[in-house]
Formats: sequence, C-alpha cells, structure tokens
Amino acid sequence: MKGIRRILFLAAVLVMCSSSLVQAATQQDPKTLVDGKVSKGGLVAFPEVKFSTVDGRFANFVGLRGGIVLNDKFLIGAGGYGLTNVSTLPAMGYGGLVLEYSIQPQSMMHFSVGGLVGAGGVTWESFFVAEPEARLRINVTNWFRLGFGGGYRFIGGAGWLNSVLGGPVATLSVEFRF
Repeated sequence: MKGIRRILFLAAVLVMCSSSLVQAATQQDPKTLVDGKVSKGGLVAFPEVKFSTVDGRFANFVGLRGGIVLNDKFLIGAGGYGLTNVSTLPAMGYGGLVLEYSIQPQSMMHFSVGGLVGAGGVTWESFFVAEPEARLRINVTNWFRLGFGGGYRFIGGAGWLNSVLGGPVATLSVEFRF
C-alpha cells in the first residue's frame, strides 16, 4: 500500500512539473508598447522660430527643441523659447518637457503631433504653459529636416494674464537628426 502511494505521489509531482515546463515553453513574451528592438537617435531643432501674439500684438519667439528619438517615431526631450521683440512687449520666456509622435517618418513629407508642457515667466509673473502642436516635416536629407507647425499656447496660473500671454502659434524649425 505504501508503494502505491509513493508511485501516485511521484506521478502527481511529475505531472505538475511537466505541465509547468510545457506552459513555460509555450508562453509568449508579454505585449509591449514598442515591439522589437528599439532604435535610438537624437534630434536638435535650432533655430526654432515661433510666430504668435502677446497682448494682441505680434510676438516672435526664438529657441530650440531637442531630445531622444525612439524608433524614428517618438521624441522625448525638452525645449525653450524666448521673446525676441521685447522692445514692444515685456520680457517673456518659457520651456519644458517635449513629447512628439511622427506619422510615417520615412516619407519625404510627413506629419507629427505633440507639444510642450512646462513653465515660463514674464517680467513680473511666472506661469504654467501647455503648447500642443501639429507639424509638417520635409526630409531634405537623412539628417536634415525642415518643419512647419501650428498650435496654441495655453497659459495658466497667471491670473488675468492667462488670456494676454496665450495665443495661436506658427512654427518654423530647422532640424538635425543624429
């Protein structure tokens, strides 16, 4: 009787172990946001010129944007811009985190969507800024692009200045990939 119990016990252990081994062998890798090997590169857009309005008057911002590009589609980086026509407007600048997604980046002309989220300041006040944007890019070479974009600069935390400092934005950028 003890021999039969031992045989049944060993058989049960073998069945459990073998089913675990079979399950482990047939188990697939978990689904991920990015499939396969992730390629990395960089992008620097300088100069990046933004045409907008501040307090109902023409405003020209110049700055740069850059970061790491994953799989030729996702840009994670930072950007910063300063108002250049300060003789007619108060000194103003802003910057922050930049996220961007390119649609069919291998095409000669392609689109991207993204934006900047960060903070800024005007002569007497600091503020929160969010600037979503859509962009048309032209691949001039495999390392040089021109970008034309449009979006809106939303300002928060500056009281009555929110509507004065916010406004539509048109962007022209010279971009270098490495």
